Amino acid sequence: MIDKYFTSNKEWSDITINNGGLKDKKIKNLKFYNSKLSALSLNGLELIDFEFLGSKIDKLDFSNTSLEKAYLKNSLFENSKATGLNLAESEMKGLEINNCKIDLANFRYANFDDVVFDNCILIGSDFQAANLKNVVFRSCNLSDVDFSQAIMKKVDIRHSLILGMKIAPENFRELTVDPNQAGILASVMGLNVKN
Repeated sequence: MIDKYFTSNKEWSDITINNGGLKDKKIKNLKFYNSKLSALSLNGLELIDFEFLGSKIDKLDFSNTSLEKAYLKNSLFENSKATGLNLAESEMKGLEINNCKIDLANFRYANFDDVVFDNCILIGSDFQAANLKNVVFRSCNLSDVDFSQAIMKKVDIRHSLILGMKIAPENFRELTVDPNQAGILASVMGLNVKN
């Protein structure tokens, strides 16, 4: 049923796709505008030149899916699972990502601008050399996330778990943190904090 929507060289606008699944398929040049995707399983897909604009995703399973070099703008992602998602070298602007499990994901060299992650699990995800501008990680699990070599400007990680998080000290001035996180980050810098 959903196969007709997930084919190469297609553009879809103002559609809703509910309930279904695809697995291990390679699709090129697929675009969704002002659309809604809900309750879908898209495990192991390789989507090349994927665009998703002004749209909504709810209850999707994107596990082990590759969206490398995707363009995602002004969209909402909710209640979804994306373990092992590959968004390397992708462009993400004006996104709201709520209640999603995006652990072990690859965001290397991706560009984030005005993106909010709210109550998301990002354990072990890789943001190496990513560019993050006006990004909020609100009440997220950032344990073992790698931000090394990332370029940050106005990144807010307050109320998120950050144990094992890797971040270059030059990015500290661009972070907004809560008092508990300040102590953890001070120890990362080699400061010995005592009462």
